[in-house]
Amino acid sequence: MRLGNLGNLLSLVIVAYLASGTGMATADDYWHVRCKNQGYGIDFNVRARKAFIILTTDQGGTIPAASTSNIVRYVNRPNDKYAVFDFGSATKIGVNVSRADDVFIYRLLQSKTYRVCDATVEIKTSGAPQPNDQIAFTSRPNGGTSQVFIINPNGDKRRQVTTSSGDKYGPSLSSDGRKVAFHTRRGGNNDVYTVDIASGNEKKITSHSGSDLFPAFSPDGRKIAFISDRHGRKNLYVKSANGTGSATRLTDTSQAIDGQPSWSPDGREIAFAEGWGETWDVKVIAAGGGASRRVTSGAEPDWSPDGSKLVYRSSDGTIYTINRNGSGRHQMVSGSGEFNSHPSWASDGRQIVFDTSRHSRWGDKELYVVDVGDGRQTRITNNDLDDSAPDWGGK
Repeated sequence: MRLGNLGNLLSLVIVAYLASGTGMATADDYWHVRCKNQGYGIDFNVRARKAFIILTTDQGGTIPAASTSNIVRYVNRPNDKYAVFDFGSATKIGVNVSRADDVFIYRLLQSKTYRVCDATVEIKTSGAPQPNDQIAFTSRPNGGTSQVFIINPNGDKRRQVTTSSGDKYGPSLSSDGRKVAFHTRRGGNNDVYTVDIASGNEKKITSHSGSDLFPAFSPDGRKIAFISDRHGRKNLYVKSANGTGSATRLTDTSQAIDGQPSWSPDGREIAFAEGWGETWDVKVIAAGGGASRRVTSGAEPDWSPDGSKLVYRSSDGTIYTINRNGSGRHQMVSGSGEFNSHPSWASDGRQIVFDTSRHSRWGDKELYVVDVGDGRQTRITNNDLDDSAPDWGGK
């Protein structure tokens, strides 16, 4: 099968039947299936409820062409193990590891399956890191310039990404782990930029006399949501991530919207904080605009990888999780005697990263991760710098 254009590929419903010489995969495994002699493959991370379609470039590298975090079904029975992911637009991709004979990729067309190609498969063991499983944040030496950094979730391989002049704020890591969006003040006002992690090259995304703040990549990496006061009070906007075209205004509030917006994993909704002074509400709006709905009191919301919950902070710096319908609030980190902020969910849903002032008399922050299951907290930065505003990638 020739790959053709991406639109043709995404119009298929593909079912992948995988075999492993070492036994069946489990929900904690990372699966990669690839058509032999073809320019594409599919990466599955069942534990993180994540799937990618991967295209091979002429130079031999790979480009995540599409991604999803919406798992519509997972079955784990002794003789039947498979997961089905929804990419939207009636496109579903399934992986089945129940068979131990042939490995093929099939497409489903008009309720019939057609063999596309022979395939190879690699099944990695539980705990294998995703290539984009890293955390972006900002760090400022005392009296210095705030720059964008990335770090592994266990605290190692800290790396500076930006070096240009001007303080950087509100980093957002793209789901493929290749770029970070941020805002910075240059030429008298704030605009949104992206930086390529590998090269360090920066690109200006917005150019407006108003302040464009707190960008957030969409799950497919094609759009950026941001906050702007270009029409008066701060409102929520969306623009192409490559900087082309005009921005679309999603809200028109008499209050104000501030802090980083957060896309739902399926890209259909955006969570944000609206309010004034010390009174803020977490709200959700359709990615195409319309009426918003209130979820709870709080700010700095971030979606869980499966889209069922939000994490946010309260006005006193306590971090909570809550169901998307506003029920089931659960305290994760107490704000008593400290201020915690910028919570961001891990790609596998098991941990949340946040920044805290608990170790500083001067307001400098450090990064921690908290285990969603047992509440155990682990410090991942420890220095005299101001490490803040973390964003966990891979979602």
